[in-house]
Amino acid sequence: MSKKVGIVGYGAHIPRYRIKVEEIAKTWGADAPSYKKGLELTEKSVPPPDQDTITLSVEAAKRALKRAGIPGVKIGCMYIGSESHPYAVKPSGTVVAEAIGAVPFCRVADFEFACKAGTEGMFVAMTLVKAGEIEYGMGIAADTSQGAPGDALEYSAGAGAAAFVMGDKNLVAECDFTTSYMTDTPDFWRREHEFYPQHGLTPRLGNTYSGASPLGLTAILDHAKPGDKIFMVSYGSGAGSDGFIWTVTDRIKEVQDITTKTFTLLDDKKYYIDYGTYAKFRRKILKNANWGGFPPAPRPGGAPLRGLAGVKI
Repeated sequence: MSKKVGIVGYGAHIPRYRIKVEEIAKTWGADAPSYKKGLELTEKSVPPPDQDTITLSVEAAKRALKRAGIPGVKIGCMYIGSESHPYAVKPSGTVVAEAIGAVPFCRVADFEFACKAGTEGMFVAMTLVKAGEIEYGMGIAADTSQGAPGDALEYSAGAGAAAFVMGDKNLVAECDFTTSYMTDTPDFWRREHEFYPQHGLTPRLGNTYSGASPLGLTAILDHAKPGDKIFMVSYGSGAGSDGFIWTVTDRIKEVQDITTKTFTLLDDKKYYIDYGTYAKFRRKILKNANWGGFPPAPRPGGAPLRGLAGVKI
């Protein structure tokens, strides 16, 4: 008989700051109703300057551990899927593992596969448990995505994280089946030192990229009933897709109210900001050319733009 594996605990985190579609459209002289209708959203989450993929992951991971009812030291692997890891080489997972007490005997790696990197991490963590290599594993999906100023992506690119503790006992959702489909399908690129590429959304959150379907799963688990079947599919450009079928167990009722639910994070204590604040938060406008140690972003067909404010041009 095949070993039962699945989700033991789950958690989410969403920044409190929001910007409305109307605020972005007003800045660029665009038609807000058209964007709201076409993108099916009204606002999106915005991370402040002191939040990134790592900090979002830490908060989501802590909530997942609370629902799992285990200490961080029992986590035998940590895989974080994201398009926006803060470091080029150093993994985000080492910082998160340290923060939740999973060090030192923990396998850690960062995953990248566009918007499906998070579900890939969930699968690998669950597979290690099923193979008997570890007792518990953690898969995290997180992103602080961006779009170029005035681009259609800017209206939807949001931020958020979802974390899952995988195990083979005390499950809240058993994995009945999972599969993956992948082809080599190039689409668009983000050059080194550029903050956004040149180039299925929730109405009040925006597109959280790697976190999109995992965050949706946390929201469903918050309100699921024993015996419910959940079908989750992620898609990542490049291109690939992961599919999972989960069966909710009786234990779900014991953990749903242990920590903050996803819709509470989405709707409670929101702070709306204007476009100027948003642009500073997301570093779309830099005070001088070398702020933050990054070289100026290249301009197509021309010299780098040296500054948009605080520098006489």
